[in-house]
Amino acid sequence: LCVFFLGQEISGVVIGAIILIGISIVGLGIVEMKEDEKSRILRQSNAVVKYSKSFLALLLPILYCLIDAAGTFVDTLILREEPTGTFFDKVFVNTLPEDSANVAYELTFFACGIVAVIFVLFVKKDRFSIKEDSTKLVGAVCETIGQAFYIQALDANPTAAAPLICSYCMLSCVWAALFLKERLSKRHYVALLFAFAGIIVLGFCE
Repeated sequence: LCVFFLGQEISGVVIGAIILIGISIVGLGIVEMKEDEKSRILRQSNAVVKYSKSFLALLLPILYCLIDAAGTFVDTLILREEPTGTFFDKVFVNTLPEDSANVAYELTFFACGIVAVIFVLFVKKDRFSIKEDSTKLVGAVCETIGQAFYIQALDANPTAAAPLICSYCMLSCVWAALFLKERLSKRHYVALLFAFAGIIVLGFCE
């Protein structure tokens, strides 16, 4: 979207690295899809698994990726410093400095948090427990810190930052192996290695 609609330019090596990351992510999905049931059960024997192979399990991440990509593109429009002379200049007239954009992000999450608290306490009649919800608190703190880095990365180089941000699913596999004790196959590791190779190339080029 950044290349075709905003006219941003990237080198052939960067394009190759992005393609490598993309192929790795798709390859990881194919590995998961073609994995036989016995291997999957063995790999996830010690894991807490809520979703199995289903249409919904495939649809949700695809929708998430599409919506997230559209959001990243709009973030790029808001953070850009100079107009591109395209249609989007008429729609997104004003741009934001990265600090203001980050504050806007955090205020948005804060508003969503208030809605969530009201829903949990007054609609579901549930309660919060520091002990039980401690992992969620850690996740919220990490997400907040991540947003600050996200804004800085997009402001510096959105075309290169976007595929790096999207490759978080690769690290999710690593975390699953480390913390959820999932057993990854050789094919999983091959896909991960290709993705990380693309990330390293992208990082050096940019």
